[in-house]
Amino acid sequence: MIILDSSIIIAMFRNNEKHHGDAVAIWKSGSDFLLFDYVLSEVLTVLKIREGHDVADRCADFLTNNLKIFIEQIDEIQLSKAVSFFRDVKNNLSFVDTVLLLQSKERAVPLATFDRELAKYINKNNGDDR
Repeated sequence: MIILDSSIIIAMFRNNEKHHGDAVAIWKSGSDFLLFDYVLSEVLTVLKIREGHDVADRCADFLTNNLKIFIEQIDEIQLSKAVSFFRDVKNNLSFVDTVLLLQSKERAVPLATFDRELAKYINKNNGDDR
């Protein structure tokens, strides 16, 4: 299981994206993927703005009808932890990135991202330090 950041999915659906080939390779890895509703919201919004409604619609269909992708919502406890971490830690991560980072740590599964800030934080802290 791999948690997906929005950057992976956006790159898959934008052929001219710098990381398009890498995103396709991640998809073809044979793994199952975990997608949080926050990420789904980010992806569909960005694709609709940058690529238009049809691309966003194809992406929504792909993500919601794919047996390799499990879409989840975080619960109240997870939300509370994410808000606390977001408020306590001085970094450049978005709230959604904070949720992904904590879920990756709690579930002990990798997080796939092309986001430089998130990747830098993962590599520097290995997801453990505040």
